[in-house]
Amino acid sequence: MRLLGCMIVRDEADIVELTMRHNLALLDGIAVIDHGSTDGTSEILAALAAERLPIFVTPDANPRFRQKAMINSLVRHAVMTTDVDWIFVIDADEFIVARSRAGLEATLRELPSDRHSILAWPTRVPESFDASVPLAERLDRTRRVVNPGHRHAKMALPRQVLLRSGIEIGAGQHELESMRPDVTLAPGHPLPESELSIAHVPIRASDQYIRKCAAGWLAVVAQERRRVYHTVQWRDAFDAYVAGEPFDEAMLTTAAINYGIPRESWGDHAGHLEDAPPFLLSHEQRYAGLARTRGLGTLLKHAERLLTAPR
Repeated sequence: MRLLGCMIVRDEADIVELTMRHNLALLDGIAVIDHGSTDGTSEILAALAAERLPIFVTPDANPRFRQKAMINSLVRHAVMTTDVDWIFVIDADEFIVARSRAGLEATLRELPSDRHSILAWPTRVPESFDASVPLAERLDRTRRVVNPGHRHAKMALPRQVLLRSGIEIGAGQHELESMRPDVTLAPGHPLPESELSIAHVPIRASDQYIRKCAAGWLAVVAQERRRVYHTVQWRDAFDAYVAGEPFDEAMLTTAAINYGIPRESWGDHAGHLEDAPPFLLSHEQRYAGLARTRGLGTLLKHAERLLTAPR
C-alpha cells in the first residue's frame, strides 16, 4: 500500500521539521509546494531532503492566496505520476494520528475505496505558548478542544475517487466538491477519532500566531474574489492585533478553543479543553537553528509582494 501526503507550506519554520518527521513515520512520502517561504522553512525542507527523506518540494513564489488551485494541481500530479493508493492533504501544523504504520494500513483496508473518508480534526492546544521552550516539549503536553463549534474535518482520499473527473478538493481542504452538474459525490465515510484523525496545532506562540494570521489575511484581502468563510480566524486575529489587544496566554487559549469560529460568536460557544495523550512520533529537530523571524519587516515585504504580483 502506497500512502502519500500533499501539503502547501509558507513560513512554518517552527513546526515543519516535526511535521515532516512525524508524518513520514506513517507515509511513504510528502509532496510539498513551498509557497514563497522567507523564514527558513525552505532551508529546513532542503536539509530534510538532503537526509534522503522522501520529501518532494516544488517552489511557488507567487504570493497570492491560491490554495484550492495549488492543492488540486499537486494532488492530480501525484495521482497521475505515482502508484499512490491513498492521499492525505495536510497542512504544516497537522499530524496524522494513528497507532503505527501497520495500524494505519489495517484501518485503510477496511475503508470504502469509492468515496472519501472523513477524519476528525481536533485542535490541540499546548499547555504553554512560551517560544523559549522547544516545540517538541510543548507538543508533548497538549489539551484537546472538545466541541469545536465548527463542522470542519479532514479527509483520507483513495486513488479511485481522485481519478474521477469533475471532482476537486474544496476551499480549506476540508471536503470534496463536484465541479459539474452530472457528477454526483457519494457521502464521505466517517471514522471514529480513536481509529484515525488529524491533530491540528494552529497556535503555538504569540509571535507565530500573529505572523501567520497577518500574512494569511493580507493574502485574502489582495484577492479579487475573497472567500472569508475558511479564514475568519486570520481576519479576527489581524483586527485584534491592529487594535492593540494583548496576545497573552489567556487570549491564545481562547483563540485556540474558538479556532475557525467568527469572533462575534465566541461568547455563544461551549467549547472547552480536556487533557489529551501525546501524539508526536518524532521529537527530532536538527534544524531549528535555520529558522529566522523578522517580524514587521517580513510582513511589510509580504504586503509589497502581494501589491506588485501580476493579476
